[in-house]
Amino acid sequence: MARSFGWGFTLIEVLVALAMLASVGALVLTAQGVSNRHLRLAMERETAYWLARSRLIEASAHPDHPLPEDSRVETYENVDYLTLIEVRELSPLRDERAGDLPAGARLTEVRVRVSWGAGRELQLTRLLRGGLRASPPGTSGSAEERR
Repeated sequence: MARSFGWGFTLIEVLVALAMLASVGALVLTAQGVSNRHLRLAMERETAYWLARSRLIEASAHPDHPLPEDSRVETYENVDYLTLIEVRELSPLRDERAGDLPAGARLTEVRVRVSWGAGRELQLTRLLRGGLRASPPGTSGSAEERR
């Protein structure tokens, strides 16, 4: 007769422990994949934000020069970003909403939209006091034309 010492694990206990470890490992790998995806999306959104912000700064840096309503495609880290800039003159405010603006002050709305991927879009808008001229349709508004 074989003697039983009473210590050690049976085959069933070892298999159950391995199944539990495999489940935990699968959960960790899934969580890591989701985390990497969210990190990539956050980085893409941050890039889109900085592109939109730089276009707004570009638009408001020289308010006396015509600004083209144009679009650009820029690629960063294998992602294409389409930036679209729109300029719109707003009617002068004539009531209490004008705040500290003088009566009849001109306001210009500059809107920058950045699109990338499947349906992802970011939009920044800035109101500028005074005039910012939009280029006539069909002009590129390049630096040579602005001078």
